[in-house]
Amino acid sequence: MLFKLFNFFAVLSILFSQILSIQEIVYPLLITFLVINLFLYYHKYDYRDYNKLFFYLLIATIVIFSSFIRNADFNFLIYNFRYFFGLGLIIICFHFNKFYFSKYHLYMLCLVPIYEVISLNIGIDPFFYNIADLESEFFKRRSVFFEIQIPGPNIKFYSAIGITYNSSISALLNVFLFGYLVINYKKKLLFLKTILAITSLLYISTAGILCLIFIIFVTRFQNFRDLTFFLLFILALIFTLLFANQFVEIISGIDIDNLQRVLGDKLKTIDEITIKEFIIGRDLLFLPSSLIGGDFALFNMIQMNGFIISLSFIIYLILFFNNKSFVFLFLGIFFSLHYGVIFHLAGQIIFGGILSQNIITRKNLFNYQMKNKPIKKN
Repeated sequence: MLFKLFNFFAVLSILFSQILSIQEIVYPLLITFLVINLFLYYHKYDYRDYNKLFFYLLIATIVIFSSFIRNADFNFLIYNFRYFFGLGLIIICFHFNKFYFSKYHLYMLCLVPIYEVISLNIGIDPFFYNIADLESEFFKRRSVFFEIQIPGPNIKFYSAIGITYNSSISALLNVFLFGYLVINYKKKLLFLKTILAITSLLYISTAGILCLIFIIFVTRFQNFRDLTFFLLFILALIFTLLFANQFVEIISGIDIDNLQRVLGDKLKTIDEITIKEFIIGRDLLFLPSSLIGGDFALFNMIQMNGFIISLSFIIYLILFFNNKSFVFLFLGIFFSLHYGVIFHLAGQIIFGGILSQNIITRKNLFNYQMKNKPIKKN
């Protein structure tokens, strides 16, 4: 009981760390617990556990050495490592620290966009808009998805941006959690699965909706209840398509000029990189950390760290944390071509739970427990 209470607040604090402006505590907190667990219970893990830790530390050492010889300053090195390779550390910490996402964490995650949409549309700024470094008006402008032009002040309807301050990333994380539950709990947690899917629509994200449709068709219909859920989803999707001007624009025609401009800038950047920079990464002398991330995050990872290191890290994730989570890892990498889903702090935390299979149940308790008796799911 005490561990469940501790786990609840520990995971809650790191999951909502960004909207609470306490993200600085995430890595120190997890590393502290990791060191304590390794010191106290080192004899209760087997070689497979230590292989995961060893190869991650090996990649970390190579990244740090590579950054130094390419003239990175200390601040750039820390930010680069945390952003692109922090996912591995989060997974390791979830694996050894026995942290897991309970269903209550997921329900609270679903409450965020519901609270945000209701609050915005009755004229009250969500509390976390004012906690962030930017002004609330900035987020409100990003949240407008439908506006009625009338004499006087226009009537605006708002969508959610969520715990990541990015509607696309927040929607995709909801969808990944939904898919994980569909695959691992086929006939259970139907209400939670429904809430995760429906609240992902509140972000009005094209990427989120396309990913949701893909996961539904990949997992197929298991029974009548799943079919009922799918019909409810279609109704919600039709509602969104009818009332969101973002999708009306997609139906009537995409902004080709803007698309060409964005792709043109990225293709120009790709064309300017040399073979040497592509393989081992660019020179990092006097490079500000603000250049890390942004659009086309996966290419940015290659640009800053080189193709060899970037590919090695992805192979590490695939080999050591594959299981039933491969489809989510694949989708996370795919959408990170643009959005950086697996690099964002909240994305790292949620993918840490997914790839270590610590969603709803503590799958990775000590191996001696796993060998001697099955773990009862909550």
